[in-house]
Amino acid sequence: MDAFNYSVDAENITNLFYDKDFILYVEGDDDIPFWNSVFNLYSDFTFEIISLNGSEEIDEKIRLIMSNGLDVLVARDKDYKDIEGSLVCHDKVVYTYGYSIENSLYSKLVLKDVLFKLSKGRSRRSEDMDSDSWYEDFVSSTRQLVTIDASSHLSGAGIRVMGDNCSQFVMSKKIPIINNDKLIDYFSSINVQDIDPHYIEIVSDKINELGYPLYRHIRGHFLKTAIQAYIAYVMKRLDVRASVSYDLLYIAALGSFEKVLPMLQDESEHYRICVNNALKDFN
Repeated sequence: MDAFNYSVDAENITNLFYDKDFILYVEGDDDIPFWNSVFNLYSDFTFEIISLNGSEEIDEKIRLIMSNGLDVLVARDKDYKDIEGSLVCHDKVVYTYGYSIENSLYSKLVLKDVLFKLSKGRSRRSEDMDSDSWYEDFVSSTRQLVTIDASSHLSGAGIRVMGDNCSQFVMSKKIPIINNDKLIDYFSSINVQDIDPHYIEIVSDKINELGYPLYRHIRGHFLKTAIQAYIAYVMKRLDVRASVSYDLLYIAALGSFEKVLPMLQDESEHYRICVNNALKDFN
């Protein structure tokens, strides 16, 4: 037996070392609590989650699953793979519902529940704190950003359009509303014309064809920074003294996600089917 096959065979029994039913690989440490919640919600099996160093290492595990019989589970951000048509169809490969885990953690329903908890109920009693309207308006205003960003990725133009922070596109740090003038100036500065218009048309058509709510396609960290800014804005308006750090927001959002997921029929069905398919050999 050569060293390569030995390493795969050895990895296939790693779960025994942990005394678990299976091993689940994820991209990074932040992914562990999220996928732990998802798999615990839809299964009674025991598992050990191991974080790797990003999507490249995850993709290597996927390659070994597909071609060398690696018997582990992998959970991965979907990124733009649904738009570019490169999702790997294998039961042991599980993808997020949206672009990343953040698109699940910072949905409209999660935001409302997090606001209620952090404001100690004041957000629900305030008539002018309509988080649903803000969320829908913000997401809608990112359509051009999402389309051009995905087009750059698909075409190989290499222009990072959205980035991981919304701050450069909003009215101000205290007002998390997309400023159209800033968008226009930004598109001029990054030479959008370098992206083949054919790809922009392909991406636009694919987004319409998929028919998903637009928030599912937004880069996760970009969406997270918008949510964090909006919560800070609401807390100030409600005169609630609370510093909302990333860690606090993540913990609050994860708890709210577990609470509201059963109310989100499409998303809960996505994760239920993924987990059941991944574990069907154990049944």
